[in-house]
Amino acid sequence: YGNLTAAQASAAVRRAAAGLRTVAVPEAELLKRRALISPAGDALRSSQVLKVNNSAFRREYVLGTDSAELRAAAMVLANFIGDPFYSELRTRQQLGYIVGSTVADEARQLFVAFIIQSGEYPADVLEERADAFIRQFPALLAALPDDGWATLVAGVRAKLEEKDKSIAERASRFFDLAYERYADFNRREATLAALGTLTKARAGEVLSTALAPSTARSRTFLGFSREHQPKSKPVVTFTDVDVWKGKQRFE
Repeated sequence: YGNLTAAQASAAVRRAAAGLRTVAVPEAELLKRRALISPAGDALRSSQVLKVNNSAFRREYVLGTDSAELRAAAMVLANFIGDPFYSELRTRQQLGYIVGSTVADEARQLFVAFIIQSGEYPADVLEERADAFIRQFPALLAALPDDGWATLVAGVRAKLEEKDKSIAERASRFFDLAYERYADFNRREATLAALGTLTKARAGEVLSTALAPSTARSRTFLGFSREHQPKSKPVVTFTDVDVWKGKQRFE
């Protein structure tokens, strides 16, 4: 990339590594991220009083374990839910100045997250309003016309096919693939291939499974500002997080 061949660049890196004389940390001493393994229908809830004048609501739904098909579906769903969630709860309902949704991954788990921050409404009111709209997404997706679905897919394909704009950007992408994605260097190509066969029905199945109470694995975080009182006492999963974590399974 630039004025060096691949062989020259590789040789230069190996010379630097030999000079540094680095030694790998033993496997047993590595700090590894682990994800909570929740059964279908599990709803994790926490609540706390904040030392600020804004309340916050965050909801995560686990989509599943990382795979090419699920990545493709998740990226399309991220495009689908983003604008409607913002337009309804930020623009129309004026719940707060921070309203958003995203699809992300951690420890090989893909999840969709919704967040609202508000200086006007307590966290449980934000949750109530968000829930009412989130429940509509499967039906909204099912009603999406074919050209709308094609536009969503095309947007994801364009993003996946973007080329690196600098040496630093390419280096960052390779580092992520090598160390965060377990050397999955064909990740983008596999996702593009899965995107080519993804149907609206299949994406709807992923979304419905993630949101349905009987199959959902959700995580809800309520933060009440020092000035906001909840409408009713929040229902929470634990009172002592350390005791609770000791009884859970993480992988």
